[in-house]
Amino acid sequence: MDKEKQYTIICNRKQLSLIAQALEMNSRMICAQLSESFMPPIRDRIWKAIDEDDNYHEKRKIVEDSFQAIKTALWPELHYGEHYGIGRDDEADLGYEMYKQILSKFEEEHEKECLSEGKTYSGNVHTGTPLKLTKEPVIKIESHE
Repeated sequence: MDKEKQYTIICNRKQLSLIAQALEMNSRMICAQLSESFMPPIRDRIWKAIDEDDNYHEKRKIVEDSFQAIKTALWPELHYGEHYGIGRDDEADLGYEMYKQILSKFEEEHEKECLSEGKTYSGNVHTGTPLKLTKEPVIKIESHE
């Protein structure tokens, strides 16, 4: 049996963070979690506009209603507020798993930084072994100075 081809990507933390966000958004989109997928960047844009026209709540309602209309058209079997979760779609699971692995690496680095500075470290949901959902190999993330 041939060994599967491996690839290497070299990026900085900002780029890796953007990859993590994209993985999360893709995974959530597949699971019909539209507001969880797209609201963070859209909310940021709406907040920037609040200083210009003070219509944040109105704009947010328009966006949320539009997401609901899209959701109803694409996933008519889901009721208002419903979505799919992990374990339903292999691609969504892999994307979410990779997202969690990246955030776990960031948290591992944060813990080391705190300990080296003599600060108290308190973990969060990304501390420790990341969520494993698929049979795919764990992505390898190395940091270099």
